[in-house]
Amino acid sequence: MTSESSGRQYDSGCGCSDAISGGHKIKKVTFEKDVPENNIEETDGPVILPEPMVYGNDKISIIKHKLEEMQVYNVIYKISVDFAIKNISDQTIATLVFEIKFYDEKGKVIDTVLHKETAFRPGTSRGICVPTNETVTPGIIKSYEARITRMTTTETEKVQLRSQTLNDLPTGETELSGSLKNISASKTDAALLVTFATHLDEFIGDKVLIVRNIEPDQVKNFSLKYTPHSNAAIEKYTIRIVSDLSEMIEEIK
Repeated sequence: MTSESSGRQYDSGCGCSDAISGGHKIKKVTFEKDVPENNIEETDGPVILPEPMVYGNDKISIIKHKLEEMQVYNVIYKISVDFAIKNISDQTIATLVFEIKFYDEKGKVIDTVLHKETAFRPGTSRGICVPTNETVTPGIIKSYEARITRMTTTETEKVQLRSQTLNDLPTGETELSGSLKNISASKTDAALLVTFATHLDEFIGDKVLIVRNIEPDQVKNFSLKYTPHSNAAIEKYTIRIVSDLSEMIEEIK
């Protein structure tokens, strides 16, 4: 069955129509949902392959970068982006996170990797090597792009977690122990906000521990004990560190 609209005919069953233009019959195809996908001819657009690049910012300068192929045990291949950075600011970068994308010859993202640097002092340089997560076919990676996705300074992040261990005690308590490091230039206090959960991420409880008088560059140990309610097994936990205790007090209010 056909229907007429604006002088044109459309076949609602097959998605095709015949129209007259200048005395010639022209076959038209309408792309309806019942048209098989293999009837639609796909055309490839131009290949856009990003130029190999590592991007810095007003505090981080990129000195050099290149793509390296690594062969392990003569059978396993990994590709890495090797680059050097310099802190050109007058501040210590507490946390610096790069996102690196690896591309094939068609501009398709083959792998994405996150890389984190900490306690990056002013005027210093570092070499960084970021390999792909998985092994790849030799020669498949043709380009890469690395960008800074997160950066904090010691103005907001003075203390960082250096180690952590969770143990179940014979008393039924759970003990969380570890160490903190003050990466700032002044003595500071820190608060640990710990949340405990089951393996299904069900909330069990939380606890706050204040660690005081941490000297610059000092590593200080901490330990806290928590007694979960009956039949609750702590499988997961998260730690948030607050360097400014006034900020934590505001949150509690």
